[in-house]
Amino acid sequence: MKKGKEITIYDLARELKISVATVSRALKDDPVVSKKTKKEFLNLQKKWATEPTILPATFAPRKQIQLDL
Repeated sequence: MKKGKEITIYDLARELKISVATVSRALKDDPVVSKKTKKEFLNLQKKWATEPTILPATFAPRKQIQLDL
């Protein structure tokens, strides 16, 4: 990784040779992700000194329901 470059889930997926969806699940600590994959993911996070951010999730579009009364 180049210094100063923002690390994406695509970078993590490419390095670990896993899907982007699996990286996303690992970030959310989903129980579907195997212990081995979680361990590899955490090791790579430490190596690259990254911390997951929760900000993108806070900007996700939310469903709105309209009730006609």
